Amino acid sequence: RVLYGDDTGLVKCAAAEKGEVVARWGVQDRDREVLAMAYRDAAESQVLLGWKNGSLAQCNTETGDIEVLFENVCAGFKGLALKDENLFTCGTDGNVSIRSIDPQSERVVTQIKAAVHAEAMRVGLESNRFAVAGKESDLRIWDAEKTDAPVFKAKNVKNDNLNMQVPVWIRDLAFVPGGGDQVVATATSYHELKLFDAREKARPVLISKVFESSASCIAALPDGRTVIMGDVAGTIRLVDLRTGQVQGNFRGPAGSVRSLSLHPTLPYVAACGLDRFGRVYDLKTRRTRSKVYLKQRLNVCLFSSEEEVLDDADAAKAEKARIEQEQVKADEELWASMAVTGDRKAAAAAQAADAEADASADGADADAVDDGDAGDAADDGDDDAVMADGAVLSDDDNDDDEPAPIVKRKASKGKAGKGSKRAGTAEAGPAGSKRAAAAAPKKTKKKAKGT
Repeated sequence: RVLYGDDTGLVKCAAAEKGEVVARWGVQDRDREVLAMAYRDAAESQVLLGWKNGSLAQCNTETGDIEVLFENVCAGFKGLALKDENLFTCGTDGNVSIRSIDPQSERVVTQIKAAVHAEAMRVGLESNRFAVAGKESDLRIWDAEKTDAPVFKAKNVKNDNLNMQVPVWIRDLAFVPGGGDQVVATATSYHELKLFDAREKARPVLISKVFESSASCIAALPDGRTVIMGDVAGTIRLVDLRTGQVQGNFRGPAGSVRSLSLHPTLPYVAACGLDRFGRVYDLKTRRTRSKVYLKQRLNVCLFSSEEEVLDDADAAKAEKARIEQEQVKADEELWASMAVTGDRKAAAAAQAADAEADASADGADADAVDDGDAGDAADDGDDDAVMADGAVLSDDDNDDDEPAPIVKRKASKGKAGKGSKRAGTAEAGPAGSKRAAAAAPKKTKKKAKGT
């Protein structure tokens, strides 16, 4: 649920799940224009309202009854907070009042002139410290228990190149979680985000131009590293406090953004302004979660700590979406496991192929060795070549692969021996026989190697 206060004095409760108004309290009165809101108890059954006429009222969110607690509290509410039964209020004149929330209490009201002109007052997250800033009033942090002097007083930046003082106009501020109530982020009317750290120095530790128009509101996310800001032109942006860079935009508003409120536990932020629409955004996706038209110009919004409330139809849709999401996740895991199994099988097949290739290579080498031995034996067992003249030529004596050519000569006239006639290649006579015998190689036999 989100509560919206408008400029006619009405308070409307909208359901973010359905995007519709579920309750409306108050009567239309311009003097009761709602400027500030805060829950009174943890159960959120009572909400405090700061009206334009300076009165502080209490609205029962269960019955819708409105009761005025204090009158003439301040001139225009610029801050309203309740902490440890201490009620903090601040007006445009910079006067901060600290009193008991009980109207019957006799406790003395503490008045502090915290600033010359106040635009915003916020109470710390971890202590009773509060910060005040405004136009020509730089940031000051006060301790509710020691009101003599501020515990921190910001110092303006150095003069510009013309040696003129840089103007100061802070429109809104927020304590950064995790900073011990000493780190404050401010939104200025000069389009800037300024970050102050009281532990380091008086001047801002970070100055970043975020908008083209004047910034109007700011809220710090629970992570302590990010803030969300709005301006008078309807722009809402997410900014990183470490670098000052814009992380994203939120689309939708068409007029000045007056207020931002974060959900205490869920990643949602509510925004409202002069375009009369109340919107809820998802901080993770930066998309609009719901939008409702509220008819009047809105000044302030307040997110309840209530979780999402769904009716039977919405619960059935949510359950169906959850089952489908789980099924998709299971399918993705199954496909991932199948991919791993396929990779393992492919690796095993590749390993088996490598082993088979190695075995084939070893067998081929063994066959090559056996073929070499058999070839040597065959070469040794070949029949000796016989030349034409009856001489035997062995393979070992013939170095060339091709056999030596046979030269035939005509027999000379005269007596020729029988050997010359048989050979047909030797010359007639004793001289020819001697030359033929000398030319013919001796017959040699080589013992064949065993197989």
